[in-house]
Amino acid sequence: MSIRIQLGSDDGEDAQSPDDEDDEHQTIRQWFLNTPDLGGIFIRSTLVFAALTALSMIGMAMLLLAVSEDPFVDQPTVEDPIIAYVWLVSFTAMALSIFGYVAWSFWKQRQLKKQLTTSRESSLIEKPIRTLQIAFADSSDLDEYERQVQKTVFALLIGVVFGNLPIRMTVNILLSL
Repeated sequence: MSIRIQLGSDDGEDAQSPDDEDDEHQTIRQWFLNTPDLGGIFIRSTLVFAALTALSMIGMAMLLLAVSEDPFVDQPTVEDPIIAYVWLVSFTAMALSIFGYVAWSFWKQRQLKKQLTTSRESSLIEKPIRTLQIAFADSSDLDEYERQVQKTVFALLIGVVFGNLPIRMTVNILLSL
Protein backbone atom coordinates (compact mmCIF):
# COMPACT_ATOMS: atom_id res chain seq x y z
CA MET A 1 0.00 0.00 0.00
CA SER A 2 1.35 3.41 -0.89
CA ILE A 3 -0.06 6.87 -0.53
CA ARG A 4 0.51 9.18 -3.43
CA ILE A 5 0.88 12.94 -3.32
CA GLN A 6 -0.07 14.78 -6.49
CA LEU A 7 2.40 17.49 -7.37
CA GLY A 8 1.14 18.74 -10.72
CA SER A 9 -2.06 20.47 -11.68
CA ASP A 10 -5.00 18.40 -12.83
CA ASP A 11 -5.82 20.22 -16.06
CA GLY A 12 -7.15 17.15 -17.87
CA GLU A 13 -3.99 16.45 -19.79
CA ASP A 14 -4.80 13.21 -21.58
CA ALA A 15 -1.55 12.47 -23.43
CA GLN A 16 0.91 11.62 -20.66
CA SER A 17 3.71 9.15 -20.80
CA PRO A 18 4.27 6.79 -17.85
CA ASP A 19 7.38 8.78 -16.90
CA ASP A 20 5.33 11.98 -16.60
CA GLU A 21 2.89 10.21 -14.32
CA ASP A 22 5.74 9.08 -12.05
CA ASP A 23 7.00 12.67 -11.89
CA GLU A 24 3.59 13.93 -10.76
CA HIS A 25 3.04 11.33 -8.04
CA GLN A 26 5.37 10.52 -5.18
CA THR A 27 5.08 8.21 -2.26
CA ILE A 28 5.40 9.74 1.19
CA ARG A 29 8.80 8.06 1.62
CA GLN A 30 10.11 9.68 -1.58
CA TRP A 31 8.69 13.06 -0.54
CA PHE A 32 10.31 12.73 2.87
CA LEU A 33 13.75 11.74 1.56
CA ASN A 34 13.99 14.11 -1.42
CA THR A 35 14.07 17.57 0.08
CA PRO A 36 14.11 20.38 -2.48
CA ASP A 37 15.64 23.03 -0.21
CA LEU A 38 16.48 24.01 3.36
CA GLY A 39 12.83 24.82 4.09
CA GLY A 40 11.92 21.24 3.23
CA ILE A 41 14.49 19.98 5.72
CA PHE A 42 12.97 22.16 8.44
CA ILE A 43 9.46 20.92 7.61
CA ARG A 44 10.55 17.28 7.70
CA SER A 45 12.44 17.72 10.97
CA THR A 46 9.35 19.36 12.47
CA LEU A 47 7.27 16.34 11.46
CA VAL A 48 9.82 13.92 12.93
CA PHE A 49 9.99 15.80 16.23
CA ALA A 50 6.18 16.11 16.35
CA ALA A 51 5.90 12.33 16.00
CA LEU A 52 8.57 11.83 18.69
CA THR A 53 6.72 14.27 20.96
CA ALA A 54 3.46 12.39 20.51
CA LEU A 55 5.11 9.01 21.11
CA SER A 56 6.88 10.24 24.25
CA MET A 57 3.58 11.65 25.59
CA ILE A 58 1.91 8.29 25.03
CA GLY A 59 4.87 6.53 26.67
CA MET A 60 4.70 8.87 29.66
CA ALA A 61 0.97 8.25 30.11
CA MET A 62 1.46 4.49 29.89
CA LEU A 63 4.34 4.60 32.37
CA LEU A 64 2.34 6.67 34.85
CA LEU A 65 -0.61 4.29 34.52
CA ALA A 66 1.67 1.31 35.13
CA VAL A 67 3.27 2.90 38.23
CA SER A 68 0.04 4.01 39.86
CA GLU A 69 -2.13 1.61 41.83
CA ASP A 70 -5.32 3.61 41.27
CA PRO A 71 -4.71 6.03 38.38
CA PHE A 72 -7.87 8.09 38.90
CA VAL A 73 -7.28 8.80 42.60
CA ASP A 74 -3.53 8.58 43.02
CA GLN A 75 -1.12 11.17 41.63
CA PRO A 76 1.67 8.92 40.37
CA THR A 77 5.27 10.03 40.11
CA VAL A 78 8.18 8.42 38.33
CA GLU A 79 11.61 7.94 39.90
CA ASP A 80 13.56 8.37 36.65
CA PRO A 81 11.62 10.63 34.27
CA ILE A 82 13.68 9.92 31.13
CA ILE A 83 10.52 9.90 29.00
CA ALA A 84 9.68 13.37 30.29
CA TYR A 85 13.11 14.57 29.22
CA VAL A 86 12.64 12.99 25.78
CA TRP A 87 9.29 14.76 25.50
CA LEU A 88 10.76 18.12 26.53
CA VAL A 89 13.73 17.84 24.15
CA SER A 90 11.58 16.71 21.22
CA PHE A 91 8.99 19.42 21.87
CA THR A 92 11.72 22.06 22.06
CA ALA A 93 13.37 20.70 18.90
CA MET A 94 10.01 20.83 17.11
CA ALA A 95 9.58 24.48 18.08
CA LEU A 96 13.15 25.28 17.01
CA SER A 97 12.55 23.56 13.66
CA ILE A 98 9.50 25.74 13.13
CA PHE A 99 11.50 28.87 13.96
CA GLY A 100 14.24 27.65 11.60
CA TYR A 101 11.63 27.38 8.87
CA VAL A 102 10.44 30.91 9.69
CA ALA A 103 14.00 32.24 9.35
CA TRP A 104 14.52 30.39 6.06
CA SER A 105 11.12 31.53 4.77
CA PHE A 106 11.89 35.14 5.69
CA TRP A 107 15.20 34.88 3.83
CA LYS A 108 13.45 33.38 0.77
CA GLN A 109 10.83 36.10 0.95
CA ARG A 110 13.55 38.76 0.86
CA GLN A 111 15.12 37.07 -2.20
CA LEU A 112 11.79 37.07 -4.00
CA LYS A 113 11.26 40.73 -3.16
CA LYS A 114 14.66 41.60 -4.63
CA GLN A 115 13.82 39.66 -7.80
CA LEU A 116 10.55 41.51 -8.27
CA THR A 117 12.17 44.91 -7.61
CA THR A 118 8.74 46.53 -7.52
CA SER A 119 9.12 47.54 -3.93
CA ARG A 120 8.03 50.98 -2.97
CA GLU A 121 8.76 52.89 0.19
CA SER A 122 6.11 52.37 2.83
CA SER A 123 5.71 53.55 6.37
CA LEU A 124 6.18 51.41 9.45
CA ILE A 125 2.41 51.20 9.89
CA GLU A 126 1.68 50.08 6.32
CA LYS A 127 4.04 47.06 6.37
CA PRO A 128 2.35 45.08 9.17
CA ILE A 129 -1.10 45.92 7.82
CA ARG A 130 -0.14 44.73 4.34
CA THR A 131 1.44 41.58 5.81
CA LEU A 132 -1.78 40.75 7.67
CA GLN A 133 -3.81 41.40 4.53
CA ILE A 134 -1.61 38.97 2.62
CA ALA A 135 -1.67 36.40 5.44
CA PHE A 136 -5.45 36.13 5.44
CA ALA A 137 -6.02 36.52 1.69
CA ASP A 138 -7.07 33.71 -0.64
CA SER A 139 -3.87 31.97 -1.75
CA SER A 140 -5.10 31.52 -5.33
CA ASP A 141 -5.04 35.31 -5.81
CA LEU A 142 -1.45 35.75 -4.59
CA ASP A 143 1.82 35.83 -6.51
CA GLU A 144 4.90 33.85 -5.44
CA TYR A 145 6.22 36.54 -3.09
CA GLU A 146 2.87 36.99 -1.37
CA ARG A 147 2.46 33.21 -0.95
CA GLN A 148 5.87 33.13 0.72
CA VAL A 149 4.81 35.97 3.04
CA GLN A 150 1.68 34.00 3.88
CA LYS A 151 3.71 30.86 4.69
CA THR A 152 6.09 32.91 6.85
CA VAL A 153 3.28 34.47 8.88
CA PHE A 154 1.51 31.15 9.49
CA ALA A 155 4.78 29.42 10.43
CA LEU A 156 5.57 32.25 12.83
CA LEU A 157 2.15 31.92 14.48
CA ILE A 158 2.58 28.15 14.84
CA GLY A 159 6.11 28.68 16.18
CA VAL A 160 4.88 31.11 18.82
CA VAL A 161 2.17 28.69 19.93
CA PHE A 162 4.50 25.68 20.17
CA GLY A 163 7.54 27.64 21.33
CA ASN A 164 5.74 29.29 24.23
CA LEU A 165 6.16 26.37 26.66
CA PRO A 166 9.89 25.70 26.07
CA ILE A 167 10.67 29.41 26.20
CA ARG A 168 8.80 29.86 29.49
CA MET A 169 10.49 26.79 30.99
CA THR A 170 13.93 27.97 29.91
CA VAL A 171 13.35 31.46 31.31
CA ASN A 172 12.13 30.01 34.63
CA ILE A 173 15.18 27.74 34.87
CA LEU A 174 17.54 30.61 34.09
CA LEU A 175 15.84 32.91 36.60
CA SER A 176 16.04 30.29 39.34
CA LEU A 177 19.82 29.95 39.02
